[in-house]
Amino acid sequence: MKRAAPSLNRHFAAILCLALLAALAAASAGWLRYLEERGAQLRESRFQFSLNSVKSTLESGLQLGLALPDLPNAQAPIEDVRVQEPGILSIDVFDTQGRILFTTDRNGIGAHLPAAWRAPCLAPGAGWQARDDDGYLRCIALQNGYEQVAGGVLLRYTLASRAGTFGALSERWPAALLLTAVLAALGAGAGWLLLRPLERRLNALTGDIAAQRPVADGWLAGPLPAALTALQQREEQLRAAEREADRIDELDLH
Repeated sequence: MKRAAPSLNRHFAAILCLALLAALAAASAGWLRYLEERGAQLRESRFQFSLNSVKSTLESGLQLGLALPDLPNAQAPIEDVRVQEPGILSIDVFDTQGRILFTTDRNGIGAHLPAAWRAPCLAPGAGWQARDDDGYLRCIALQNGYEQVAGGVLLRYTLASRAGTFGALSERWPAALLLTAVLAALGAGAGWLLLRPLERRLNALTGDIAAQRPVADGWLAGPLPAALTALQQREEQLRAAEREADRIDELDLH
């Protein structure tokens, strides 16, 4: 029984499926990476916004000439911000000596910030941020109406894990696999349809060449065998002419 020639479409479909899967995997990895970075930026901006909100509220009282320890209802705004943002561990308001005056951690009132934190926190500017064993730190200086540093605000927080941002994606991995399979099948089908006319034409050309192939020439077909035969005959004639010329030269020498 004659064995059927391998279909060009099958090879093309397999290669196309692999290419689609590789492209989808690379695109998914890049997309998830972008979402991770973007999510981290958004979470960080929320904490910075919370810190700025506390700063604005407290400085509105300092602008009136009140001292930081004498601000009325200073505890309420930091408690409100702490409730609104679950990722915040604590908010501490401290004076220039680093003594905590107001805090969401009631056991921390009267404690002192480490000197390594106090100095950068009290520096005027956009603030300071760092990381410790419990999470992340952000702090910013408070200024009174004379643009003098009256204290600072320290915010401790933790960043949500990737499960918080991509939990929905990880829970839907069967749908992602199904989508991948559908895309691969559609790509393979489209490639098969596009390549089918070309395969038919190649099969037709292969059949025409096979019909014209002479048995004696094996794998040669068309006018090429006759041209090679003529070339061989011409070479034999040239060699015969050279032998005759050599023979005549020898006779002349004798």
